Amino acid sequence: MDILLHTCCGPCLTGSYPLLKNVVGEGKTAVFWENPNIHPFIEYQQRLESFQTAATHFKLDILYGEKSYGLERFLQAVGSDFGPQRCAVCYRLRLEATAKTAARVGIAAFTTTLLISPYQNHELLIKTGQELAAENGVSFHYTDFRPGFR
Repeated sequence: MDILLHTCCGPCLTGSYPLLKNVVGEGKTAVFWENPNIHPFIEYQQRLESFQTAATHFKLDILYGEKSYGLERFLQAVGSDFGPQRCAVCYRLRLEATAKTAARVGIAAFTTTLLISPYQNHELLIKTGQELAAENGVSFHYTDFRPGFR
């Protein structure tokens, strides 16, 4: 199975990819960068650089969403809601870009390194991923990457 892995940073890729590789087997994994929620800008740059370093280490193809710093777009999407609903909007922004990219480039499935964190809402990530998969004609693949969390 070929899969597009939305990636939030290098450390999460380093923890998730070996577990995903066991599931994907001989399939090809490409990684995807789309993270308009990350701020301040220096943090965004550091995460982008660590992502690129890890992807290069694993010899993974890299795809990018919006190449510009997207904080303004993110803030417009979440508005003044800084409560629990903010997570749903943030997940949807990133996973929607991932699902659309997977469909556009002909990769049948997608997932996210966000699933490595015990602090993320796995149920909401799964629900959002499945909805976006159905809307875009691809599959959302759930793997519990939390064993790779450091």
